[in-house]
Amino acid sequence: MKSSNLLSASPSILALALGVSLGAPYASAATDIASEKAGPPREYAQTTLVAVEVKAELAAEPSKVWSQVIRKEILVRMIGFEDAKGDDALGTPGAKLAGRIGGDQGMLIVTHAKADREIRYAWEPEHGGYVCHFTLKLSPSGKGTMVSLVDAYSDEKPALIAKNAADSRAHLAQSLETLKKSVE
Repeated sequence: MKSSNLLSASPSILALALGVSLGAPYASAATDIASEKAGPPREYAQTTLVAVEVKAELAAEPSKVWSQVIRKEILVRMIGFEDAKGDDALGTPGAKLAGRIGGDQGMLIVTHAKADREIRYAWEPEHGGYVCHFTLKLSPSGKGTMVSLVDAYSDEKPALIAKNAADSRAHLAQSLETLKKSVE
């Protein structure tokens, strides 16, 4: 992330870029029930920002990979999106799909796109119980394209962070395998 972009980044994105965990005052469900004077302590739910990355080299040029990752039908298969309704072309900021991922109803929104290089998506579950952001980066490689797929999400259950991260890593690997089949 360029330093000029860091200044305007949200606390969640800044934390991801710096590799830190979010705590109060940016924790989810922050509620200030205490005054600045004596009284009960502040209550909040602390959330950890988890980022899982999977990489794969695909035997296709970045432009060919890009043409696939912005197609609704490919993205739906990659992410495991159910009942997808929305834009057919997902290569520009603001493009979106409504549906379900992992049983959660919500909206997938393209937040950043740089053709043949990078695309970012925000997953907004209707219940608002967590934050989720996907980043897919493409770079030329000796065999075609190196693809990096990152799933960054909030997790407020410390006992399940390792299991959830392993599940995310497996899902991301499956997503890249789906992409690979569409381009090779």
